[in-house]
Amino acid sequence: MSKKIDELLDHNYDGIREFDNDLPGWWTWLFILSIIFSFFYMAYFHVLGAGDSSQVKFMKEYDPDYRPLPGEQNSALLANVFPTYKSPFRTPGSDVMQQDLRGGGAGVVTEFALAEEEEVDLSVVPLTDAAALAAGQKTFTQFCFTCHGMSGEGGIGPNLTDDYWIHGGLFPEVIHTIKKGVPVKGMISWETQLSPDQILEVGSYAFTLIGTNPANPKAPQGDLIASGE
Repeated sequence: MSKKIDELLDHNYDGIREFDNDLPGWWTWLFILSIIFSFFYMAYFHVLGAGDSSQVKFMKEYDPDYRPLPGEQNSALLANVFPTYKSPFRTPGSDVMQQDLRGGGAGVVTEFALAEEEEVDLSVVPLTDAAALAAGQKTFTQFCFTCHGMSGEGGIGPNLTDDYWIHGGLFPEVIHTIKKGVPVKGMISWETQLSPDQILEVGSYAFTLIGTNPANPKAPQGDLIASGE
C-alpha cells in the first residue's frame, strides 16, 4: 500500500498545520553528504593537522615567513589523547618567534621601540612638484585609504587632515613613521613595500591634506602641532 501524500497531521500550531510528507530527495542527500564531508573536514584540520586554523592564516597574512609553533601542530582533539603527536604536514616556527609569542608580542613591541629610537633624518623635506604629488596620491589611494580614508579623514587609522599628531608632526617624523610603521597599532613598516621615492611622494601628498575639510573627519588624536610643522 502506497503512502498517502499531502496528509495533514493532527497537531495544530496557532492555525498552522503541516503535511506528513517525506523530505525531498535532494535535501536528504545534501544532508547525508554534509555529514560525510564533516568527517573528512575533521580529519584534515583536527587529526592530520594539514589545514591552517584561522589564527595561523591570520599570522601568515601578517608575516609571510610565519611558521606555527610545535604546540600549534597538535589538534585540540588529539592533544589530550596523544600529547606527543606531531602532524607531518607542519614545519615548526623558529625559536626566536616562539620566544616572541610566549612574551605576548614582546618581540614586536621591542622591534617597534628600536625603530622609534633610530635617528630621524631631519634633512627630509616635502616634495612640491605636481608630478610627485600625483604619484603620492596614487600610492595613497592604493595602500593608505583603507585605514586613513580616501580624503585623509581617518578610519581605523588617525585623521591626517587636522593638526594633531600621534607620532610627531614634523615632516621627517611622518616619513619615519611611514618607513618604520607602528606594529603595535596595526600599521606595517612600508620600507619593504615601497621604494624610498614612493615613501617620500606619499608622505608629501599626505602633508597636503593638512587643513582640508573632508566629510566625516575622525576626532583628533595625539598632540596639537600647528600645521604639522
